[in-house]
Amino acid sequence: MATALQNLQEPTTLPRAQPAKVAPSRITELVIPSSEHQAVLLPMMRYLGDTNAHQWLTLISQSNQQQQPLKAHGVNPHTLRVIQAQSTHDVLWMTWEALSNGTSHTVIAELGPQPQDVLKELERAAAEGNCRLILVRCRSN
Repeated sequence: MATALQNLQEPTTLPRAQPAKVAPSRITELVIPSSEHQAVLLPMMRYLGDTNAHQWLTLISQSNQQQQPLKAHGVNPHTLRVIQAQSTHDVLWMTWEALSNGTSHTVIAELGPQPQDVLKELERAAAEGNCRLILVRCRSN
């Protein structure tokens, strides 16, 4: 009986649970007040355009007023690819293509909120192309 009590008093070490290995998301979502759109995006694009000379920084938007502000803020034109889409559907499709083909290190897409299944597909495309996605949405002030 003394042996049984002695065994009960010994501390037992339980195996520690290992944290689940979850791949970090390749998607960052930014919601920017429309009045601050350029003030937030242009410095970020300048930095991202200078980080990798071997792959594109790709901007996909329905707006056609991008070129002049990009030049004025020193965004590297040799590493920047600007794609103008005609519709929201085109932005989504072109974003998926740019992510999955592996020629961009970062894709910035101006796109409204997306359902979870669409985000999962974009996440898969980004993983396939070893790329990051920045989804930008403007909100009115």
